[in-house]
Amino acid sequence: MLGFRLGLQGGMSPVLLARRRALDGFPFPGETLTSLRAAQWYVDDLPVSGETGAAYTVRVQDIGKSIRCGDSKPVTVWHPRDIPQVASMRVAFTGVYNSNSPLTPATDGQTVIEWRDVSTGVPASQTTGNQQPIYQENGFGSGLPALKFDGANDRLLIHNSELGFLTGKKYALAIIGFQDTSSTFASEAWPFGYHNGGALALATASSLTGSSASSRVDNLNLLSTAPVPSTHDVQVFSGEVDCINGRVALLIDGVEATSAGTSISVIGTTPTSGGIGNSGIGSVPCNCKVSCYITLADSTAKPPAKDLNRLHQFVGLCSGINLGLPII
Repeated sequence: MLGFRLGLQGGMSPVLLARRRALDGFPFPGETLTSLRAAQWYVDDLPVSGETGAAYTVRVQDIGKSIRCGDSKPVTVWHPRDIPQVASMRVAFTGVYNSNSPLTPATDGQTVIEWRDVSTGVPASQTTGNQQPIYQENGFGSGLPALKFDGANDRLLIHNSELGFLTGKKYALAIIGFQDTSSTFASEAWPFGYHNGGALALATASSLTGSSASSRVDNLNLLSTAPVPSTHDVQVFSGEVDCINGRVALLIDGVEATSAGTSISVIGTTPTSGGIGNSGIGSVPCNCKVSCYITLADSTAKPPAKDLNRLHQFVGLCSGINLGLPII
């Protein structure tokens, strides 16, 4: 018996050793996980086709899932909902439907009747056929999907129950990954309610000298409409209302581009309407492709910079670009 026990301690079964072997790397989309030995990689216990080496690059669609190499110790990939301030999240690789009766996922070239929130299932929807965006499996030419809005009347409407997350908050942020496909000024927006019922609109514009974006805070006109350069044709664009620090800011590719002081202390009035694909004021449609849309809100604090970097980096990866922001 003693020898048997010593044998277990000094010569543990290779299978048990493998199960305890940890993967190296940070489990975040775009990052590489490595194993001490080559084996089949699994996501939620399903084998990933073609992934049988000692390294695996985490995909955006792996968020929140368990990854292992052979019988290694599994790791769980980061998910945006790990950040408590995240109020809603839509990504083009899931929750996009061509029909809701029965619920049928959209395929390449089909119109979109609903784009559902990943966490809550609340849909951004459009029942009028000629106002529905188009689902594209390879929206940005990088193998990642997007929703194409025509710039004429396409828009997905947000239910009022989702807009209520802004009421009484002191910090709010909307992040969107998109490509402006128009040649003239257009606006892409999420209405942010102020105490006076105003709305923050995220706006994009094409430049004669290259990709750019401009900003606009509808109603209060707190930000300049001057173009702000971006190094990508596809952009990660953010509108921030930061009552804690008394300012409103625009971020391009995760970096603050312009800001303005404001006396707003609480984001108080809930908008009665909103949507994706059109501005908050005047419902100006946007000729663009959208890959990902995330909103945040908090009543007491601004999220840590690391969390904001992770969200912007994730939205960028959903759009086929690596912003290179620090995430650890």
